[in-house]
Amino acid sequence: MADIQAQGGSIRGFLNDGTTEYKNHHSVDSLAFGHCDYAYRNLGRPSRLQIQQQPDFFEVVVDGKSCFKSDKVRPLPPSS
Repeated sequence: MADIQAQGGSIRGFLNDGTTEYKNHHSVDSLAFGHCDYAYRNLGRPSRLQIQQQPDFFEVVVDGKSCFKSDKVRPLPPSS
């Protein structure tokens, strides 16, 4: 999610199994499992966002730089 309310913008990662109602939460930012500041406005070019999922980590990379990385996010098991 890109957030224009933060100083210059930010990118946040959220996990939800359907039990959390974000629109009514008093502090949505506190629910993010990772975030980074990213001034994406008026760059004069598109930003490149990459999401990498490995067995032992999840990482978000913006314009070739690590934004956030977590070992708390695990891949979903294959569907049957």
